[in-house]
Amino acid sequence: MKRFSSIQFITTLAFLVVFLSFFAILYVYSSRTISEKQYDQLLLERDNMELEIEKFFLDTSHVNEVIGSYIKIGGEDELIDYLIDVKSTHDVMFSIYYLTKDNQMTNSSGFVPPPTIDFRERIWYISALASEGVAFSPVFLNVSQDKMIVTISKAIYNDSNELMGVIASDIDIQTIQEFVSNKKIGTTGYAFLIDQNNHIIAHPKYNTDILELVTSETLVYGLSHLDATDITSNFEIDGVKGVLAFNPIINNSYMIYLFIPNNEFNTSTLILFSIFLVLSIIMLTIGTLLIFLNQKYIFNPFNLLVEDIDKIDMTKDLKYRVSVENKKGFTEIRKVLNDVLDTTTHYFELNQKAHRELLYENQRVMLLIDSTADIIFEIDKEKKYVSVFGKGIQKIKHTPDQYIGKSVLEAFGEEGLERDLAYDKALQGESSIYDWKIEIDGEIFYFESSISPIYDEDDNIVGAVGISRDITEPTKRQEEIDFINCHDYLTGLFNRRYYAKVLEKYDKPEYFPLGIMNFDLNGLKILNDAYGHLYGDLALKQVGEVLLSSFAKEDIVSRIGGDEFAAIIPNTTFEKVEAIKNKIRSQISLITVENINLSMAIGFDLKYDEQANIQDIIKFAENKMYRHKLSEGMSVRNNAIRAIHKTLTEKYKEERIHSERVSALCKALGIKLGIKDEDLNELVMAGMYHDIGKISIPDAILDKPGKLTKDEYDIMKTHTESGYQILKAADEYSNLAEYALSHHEHWNGSGYPRGLVGTNIPLYARIITICDAFEAMTSDRVYRKKMDKKHAVQEIIKCSGAQFDPRLAQVFVKEVLKAKWEVSEILKKQKSD
Repeated sequence: MKRFSSIQFITTLAFLVVFLSFFAILYVYSSRTISEKQYDQLLLERDNMELEIEKFFLDTSHVNEVIGSYIKIGGEDELIDYLIDVKSTHDVMFSIYYLTKDNQMTNSSGFVPPPTIDFRERIWYISALASEGVAFSPVFLNVSQDKMIVTISKAIYNDSNELMGVIASDIDIQTIQEFVSNKKIGTTGYAFLIDQNNHIIAHPKYNTDILELVTSETLVYGLSHLDATDITSNFEIDGVKGVLAFNPIINNSYMIYLFIPNNEFNTSTLILFSIFLVLSIIMLTIGTLLIFLNQKYIFNPFNLLVEDIDKIDMTKDLKYRVSVENKKGFTEIRKVLNDVLDTTTHYFELNQKAHRELLYENQRVMLLIDSTADIIFEIDKEKKYVSVFGKGIQKIKHTPDQYIGKSVLEAFGEEGLERDLAYDKALQGESSIYDWKIEIDGEIFYFESSISPIYDEDDNIVGAVGISRDITEPTKRQEEIDFINCHDYLTGLFNRRYYAKVLEKYDKPEYFPLGIMNFDLNGLKILNDAYGHLYGDLALKQVGEVLLSSFAKEDIVSRIGGDEFAAIIPNTTFEKVEAIKNKIRSQISLITVENINLSMAIGFDLKYDEQANIQDIIKFAENKMYRHKLSEGMSVRNNAIRAIHKTLTEKYKEERIHSERVSALCKALGIKLGIKDEDLNELVMAGMYHDIGKISIPDAILDKPGKLTKDEYDIMKTHTESGYQILKAADEYSNLAEYALSHHEHWNGSGYPRGLVGTNIPLYARIITICDAFEAMTSDRVYRKKMDKKHAVQEIIKCSGAQFDPRLAQVFVKEVLKAKWEVSEILKKQKSD
């Protein structure tokens, strides 16, 4: 008991010592705070003076900017009048003048300098050119030596950023001198202003009536030794130490200084010391009295309360309560303590129940974690894995043991660097999301991970928890979309949009010489018209493979149109591009599609420097390609048509025989009609190629052994139009196209495809119609036997004037077939019926 009282006495005494120590610390802190406040007040005073001085100069510089705008818009016409007007409204402006870049001056004072003086060498002119805005000169005496002035100048540029001249104004700084010289800092402090040449502009001891430039060292020694800080203590001026605040102003053109002596600056601190000393004595007296009173009325009753509290043991007896007798003191505390014991007992029972529920909840969470398809992991503050859960870990064929106790770099090596950075952020309180991938048995899996910090009850970060989700499928889908956006779906080459994007990237000096190549596949339209787009696509794919194998990895090869391709070749030479061109032409010539040898028109050009326009380079390459196409295109198309006809006749023997016989009949009829030489040759060719359009008819229809259905016959009738399109593509066969289109037209207009009547049908088409019909009637077909000549002649006579030209029909029957033009009895009976 006594020992506890001694402890209480010592504790109280220690409290007083601590309290007084705290009081002393509070004094030191307060003293420092007051000093800082005084520093702040001095800096605030300095900042206010800066604003006032800057306002004076900036108001004047704004006038220069307005005059500059006037010159840029209106030029120098009536400029002298405008400068005089401006000067008359601004008293502080001693003079305003404008000097052009050719050394021509316009001065509001009317002063015209002699041509021997080059004002472009003056400091105000040079400073204006060196400054992006307004330049401020050091202080100097004017020409008449009666004023201290500063020149404000600004360079004027036109809309093309070409120098026009410099506008300048001489400013009378008497107002600023009076403002600074008369400024009081506190009671005994003062301010002064110095320019960039270390000349005093304003100082309480500087007599501005004496027009003389005075350096700062004359009145204030040691300013040049000051460092870059904006305030310094114990700076001595005229034998008086004090605090000096300073700062550059107006674009570092001038320095403002504020000085206050130490005896005034430290007055508040001395007053504070006296107050704290008195308060310390009072607190010591009160503390001694409190020790006595606490011992009697607090410490002794408190010792009794402590003894009763020591008897509490919640592990053995939850029903124990302390005595509440008045003689022991602290009765209300004892009652409250018993209430606390009642509450503790209640919460202890609740805690037991919560513990059971938490145990069950923990089991449910673990089951959920183990069943999730994600990977859930936890790291400690050393970035080592503490736990790893989830079926996702099985998907990548790993086990938690491969991670627990290891850092991410130990587990993944250099591939874990990005994750390591994310872990650092999480342990610094920043959640983050990152992607990573891993290859398992040749298959790449993509994951998206998020990681967030874990906090303890005091909000201290103790680790981090993360979830990694398998995003392999959406990632692969996005990669497919990205590929489609940049590539041609048919050839796998880059598309036109990607070509335009990369062209802009490569149009830079580091890629020069830059080669541009353009390609055009010859005869694609004929191939599509003859065999269908399936074969045209096959040709494009084979061309794409050749192009892709002919360029380096860094080259860009694109399909930019139906049959057009282009390539971008960085850092190349003329010889290299020429070699690529020859290689491609050679390989393309080896490709054959349905007897048609492919060929390609190629043109290229190179950009060597930035002066050349990339669009012009492309145009040059295209022009070369088109010249190539013109020189070879006709031959290619003619050969293609012959190849198509060869394919048709080789595939269908009947078609070869039919074409040859029709051609021979056409020649015979043409001779009888007086057609000669080239015209006769054209007729023979027309008869040979009249059914070339059948190459586009499906085999199932051409080979059908029975009669065609209506739909099949409609398809068969399209061979005239297909033949027209094929033959029209080649100049050598362009006339034959019209005959192929019209050889199923009828004299009475009932034919197809256009329903032409009479002589509107081309002559050669009318000839082919007769020869084609006769040959068809006198030839075997899979679905019928051939007619004899006699019956075929009767059919010609019967259809004369309806299907056939009557004049041509008579010539054919009488002179070519050597038959009589007479109607048989059967035909007469048919007509009578």
